[in-house]
Amino acid sequence: MFKKLKILFFNLFQLLLKVLPSTYACFLSNLRQTIMRRKIKFFYLRDKNLFKVESNFFTMFFNDKMRGFNTYAYGIKNRAQSLADTYHLNKIKFYDDDVFIDCGANYGDLFIWTLINKLKVKYISFEPSPEEYECIKLNCPGQININSALSNSTGSYDFYLKSSSGDSSLVEPAGGFTKKIKVNTVTLKDFVLKNNLKRIKFFKLEAEG
Repeated sequence: MFKKLKILFFNLFQLLLKVLPSTYACFLSNLRQTIMRRKIKFFYLRDKNLFKVESNFFTMFFNDKMRGFNTYAYGIKNRAQSLADTYHLNKIKFYDDDVFIDCGANYGDLFIWTLINKLKVKYISFEPSPEEYECIKLNCPGQININSALSNSTGSYDFYLKSSSGDSSLVEPAGGFTKKIKVNTVTLKDFVLKNNLKRIKFFKLEAEG
């Protein structure tokens, strides 16, 4: 019975977050964080039409309300470490100026992981979605952030946006999409040769399609 009530409460809470205006949704989310005794705060920046989350002395910007609330429900550090565990980054010995390529960077959470671990890598992000790219510029300042998709050919192609689940793709998603746009693509080989990269220490690839 308790488990069913818990699920019902969670679903109701998610529904409220979804239908409430952005500012009120942030207030409700922050109320939950306070009740759960988590030092995590969400903000809506009307001038940028973006959301911001602060925790663990770090700040992240995101564009999709529900995805951001759920992604950072346990904090920025937790999110970064969860991704790092997925890619087994703790098994890799990084040195200063190692090239770290993040394909399908989304909000740039892996860059935050490098900051948490005080790594001085050369971080390069590829994120074709315009809205996520605007967040990356804020989340990964001073890094090489590319608003293009890595592909098997260099050119311009259709790109299907599905930011709510992080499933934007060069191939039309089976579950539908919100908008179709044109994006520039580049091959990894062309990028490496153009930028005279001698050695890539880590290449993360999460690119639907």
